[in-house]
Amino acid sequence: INLGVLYVRQRQPDNALQALNRALEINPDSFAAHFNKGEALTQKGDLKNAIESYRKSVQLRPDLHNFRLALGTAYWRLGDRASAEQEFSGLMNGPFAAEAYRNLGMLHGQAGEPDRAIEYLRQAASIRNIYPDAHHDLGIAYLQKQMSNEAIEQFRIALAQQPGHGPASLNLALAYQLRGDLETAR
Repeated sequence: INLGVLYVRQRQPDNALQALNRALEINPDSFAAHFNKGEALTQKGDLKNAIESYRKSVQLRPDLHNFRLALGTAYWRLGDRASAEQEFSGLMNGPFAAEAYRNLGMLHGQAGEPDRAIEYLRQAASIRNIYPDAHHDLGIAYLQKQMSNEAIEQFRIALAQQPGHGPASLNLALAYQLRGDLETAR
């Protein structure tokens, strides 16, 4: 398993799968091997099989919320919005609540539902005091609604929390440009 994890971290999914499949031959109920096999398959872009590995890891260890977060993300990437939303919604009261709310916000933002996205992203930002990615995503949702002042505020918060947040810098400039303030945008 550890060798497989090492290969996953080195972004060598084929080698990781070889090691993890061997670990699963030895112990078919190894939650860690199933989860990391899902990670390796995700790196390869094989989301359908990754989902099966993530499901098995969740089945074996339903108490490990990061497994459900990874499963929800795989569903999302595969285009199964309903299953992704179900997984993220199941995490809204646990230790990964901020991530779950952020993912739900992004899911709804991509679906062209900025009001729901804003609702979820505000919740994510309120759960975790320092969460520049959530503030950035909230700024994007406000831009979708052409609310440039609110977007600017969120991008500024993201940059205050993480000064090197590149997407927040670019989108802050875009928000100023949309507001007609080209000098500040520059």
